[in-house]
Amino acid sequence: MQRRDRLREFWKSLGVSDFKYFCALFAIANLLNVALFLCAAILSVIVGKAPDFPLMEWMAVNLQGAFFAVLSQSLISALIIALTNYLDAAPSFTCGFLLNLYGMYGIEVVDMARRGSNREFAILGDLLWSIGPHLHFADFTSRLIFFWGALPLTPFLNASMYFGGILLFGGLVAVRLWRYRNS
Repeated sequence: MQRRDRLREFWKSLGVSDFKYFCALFAIANLLNVALFLCAAILSVIVGKAPDFPLMEWMAVNLQGAFFAVLSQSLISALIIALTNYLDAAPSFTCGFLLNLYGMYGIEVVDMARRGSNREFAILGDLLWSIGPHLHFADFTSRLIFFWGALPLTPFLNASMYFGGILLFGGLVAVRLWRYRNS
């Protein structure tokens, strides 16, 4: 739509830089993520709480889950927005979907390969394990199902720093991929 309606040229003529334009699009996607995950957390607090589980603990688990979900999906949003400069919308969203699948479930397959007996697969698995996004840390499904409660402060801060770091790295990659394209 940007290219078809020449929106990018319009904003560029008003002096809006490519970086500011990227940040505006990124903010829209993140506001939608926040709204979606916060609504899910509120809905879970209202209808999903077990009668014998403390309400404040249940709210804390849901808010932590929403926080980590927003952080992990911000990385995906940044890369999808950046890839739309080179690809159309469908392939860009497919790349984001595949990165989500890899970060949630594929990383477990990589872990099995790196612990296996084949030396070549173990080396490749170690490399992929080190550079791959561990989005499975943001999945609070088991904490919600089994009523494990909120993360203590230290693991919460460690996971927050991890997701902040991969968001920073992914954001830098996305900004680098985000270039002005006329066609």
